Amino acid sequence: MSGNLPGWTIDDRYDVDAKTTGAEGEDGVLLALRTLLADRFHLQAHRDLKEEPVYFLTVGKEGPKMPPGSCVPAKKDLPNECYSIRATGLLQTLDWRGVAMSDSTGVAYRSLSWALSGPLKRPVIDKTGLSGTFDVHLRWQRDSDPGKPVASADSETAPSIFDAVEKQLGLRLTSGRGPVEYMIVDHVDRPAGN
Repeated sequence: MSGNLPGWTIDDRYDVDAKTTGAEGEDGVLLALRTLLADRFHLQAHRDLKEEPVYFLTVGKEGPKMPPGSCVPAKKDLPNECYSIRATGLLQTLDWRGVAMSDSTGVAYRSLSWALSGPLKRPVIDKTGLSGTFDVHLRWQRDSDPGKPVASADSETAPSIFDAVEKQLGLRLTSGRGPVEYMIVDHVDRPAGN
């Protein structure tokens, strides 16, 4: 996200208590949220693609090592709400049952790529060609710079995130440049009271 963002857009917090009519699934809820932001905040924005450093997620030489997804969703409209991320000491663990690898329109919002983008501090683009859902359990060594391996006595039990993705999931992360989508804020106002 970028653009002309006043300081209050970072500092202020709002509770939204709303009900939708006719909004089905995640896409419907997101459309209702966009409408609410346009109505109440006069949000005007556009999307733009920029070529930037990314990681590409591909299938490794030995193929995927993830079992088919077995997520039992808490809500039918959010089928992938079956995950947790935790960190203890040097280790970070991602447990995600039923992660969607891709969908008919490209990379799913709640995909493994999306989950890996945070710890890698760079967008991850799914080039696996895999579809459907898979169970993911991933353990790796936390460090402040994902591009640099951390030497430690615990390194055998805590591999780098790159080694963990390859050895534990059968996938590969490679550095490159690719399209990154941005939402550019053109205008936004503080909302008026109810």
